Amino acid sequence: MDFIKELISKAKTKKATIIFPEAEYSPRVQEAIRMLLTKKICSVYAVGESESLASLGKGITIVSPNTYPDMDKLAQKLYTLRQHKGLTLQEAKQKVQYPLCFATMLVSTGVVDGMVAGAETSSADVLRTALQILRSRGQFVNSAMLMTKKGCEPKVFADIALNLDPASDQLAVIAQNTAKFTKKVLGTPKVALLSYSTLGSGKGESVDKVRTAVDILAKSKQPFAYIGEVQADVALSPVVAKHKKVKSKVAGNANVLIFPDINAGNIGYKLVQEMGGYSAIGPITVGLDKPVNDLSRGAKVEDIYYTTIITILQV
Repeated sequence: MDFIKELISKAKTKKATIIFPEAEYSPRVQEAIRMLLTKKICSVYAVGESESLASLGKGITIVSPNTYPDMDKLAQKLYTLRQHKGLTLQEAKQKVQYPLCFATMLVSTGVVDGMVAGAETSSADVLRTALQILRSRGQFVNSAMLMTKKGCEPKVFADIALNLDPASDQLAVIAQNTAKFTKKVLGTPKVALLSYSTLGSGKGESVDKVRTAVDILAKSKQPFAYIGEVQADVALSPVVAKHKKVKSKVAGNANVLIFPDINAGNIGYKLVQEMGGYSAIGPITVGLDKPVNDLSRGAKVEDIYYTTIITILQV
């Protein structure tokens, strides 16, 4: 069984329910929903009014803020979550009328397990809403990209799209968030915090930042294996790791690469995608209370489909 088939098989066992706030007016989302229902991968909540949405398949529930019976409860919870930011109850009642906020509140209250959006909505709106509602502990959130290629071990790259220049403590949290995600999707995480230096071979502020992040991980006694700071070849090549005398079960075998900033991460995954022939699934948002993933507005039907698979595995 190849990796993608394995993910799909694993997703089916979750018996999750995913909500799509753009189902009413996005043909691409509708086709992705049809695929998910036909293959019995999950149940679906589709936000909309059109009865034609029911024809997408068995296992779909059509919901609308205009007819949903518990709108007052959703508004009250939103008010409770955001009153410290000056949101009034009246404003909360208005906000939950918008499909994106309505759908996110259904995730927050546990009516559904996760959400996929962004095919017709800006990333800023999708992520802002998710961060406001599904970050109850004020936790640091990052993005990740799942890199796959037939015959090769999948890799997870982070952060590649959300945090521009994370500080050392944030870099440590990115490693923790991404390791937890990797455990759910791939199995055992083997985390490498990347740099242009390997264990003191180089100097500079960027090296110090990564090295401090590793110290933070060491002090907090994380349950996953990690190494840093290391160069990418040490992280990925057992031959290079041995040649450079780096003794670690992660060195040469890393499946999670933590980049020092968004420049390195974004450039890195695109190089691997274009020159290495890997497929990139994501960006995936990690660290929220419950899974919400953002799509590119240029997302194809298969992108929506695979992003939903990953969202299910985050449940």
